[in-house]
Amino acid sequence: MQREEDSTYDPEVHGAPWHNDNPFVVEQYRKRLKKCRGCATLFVNCNYPTPKFVISHDERRVFWTKYGRRESMQKVLYHCSRTCVKPRHLYFKSRELTIVPSLVDKVTAVDIELAKRHGVDLSFVTLKDTE
Repeated sequence: MQREEDSTYDPEVHGAPWHNDNPFVVEQYRKRLKKCRGCATLFVNCNYPTPKFVISHDERRVFWTKYGRRESMQKVLYHCSRTCVKPRHLYFKSRELTIVPSLVDKVTAVDIELAKRHGVDLSFVTLKDTE
């Protein structure tokens, strides 16, 4: 039996305009960040705890202007939760996440456990001894 995470390329699944080879990056949450692209709720007023981290991804955005159809790359943000990323990116694998280097020292064991409960594996981050 093949696991969902190990599925191969399927144009029906991977052909949406926002799909690309850009990495999913764990970043620190900043108050000016407003809405999760996956669940469309505000980052601060939702069922998740106040976020310390978000997942960002550069995606192509298609929109219309008075001059016609336009496209641009845009950074979109998701809760640090697999359930928010998966609806738009069925191929998402948390083991392929990257993290902003300046953030590595700020990750705690509690953060890793909380992310794990939401389906995101941050165990690749090496924790420093707190002694």
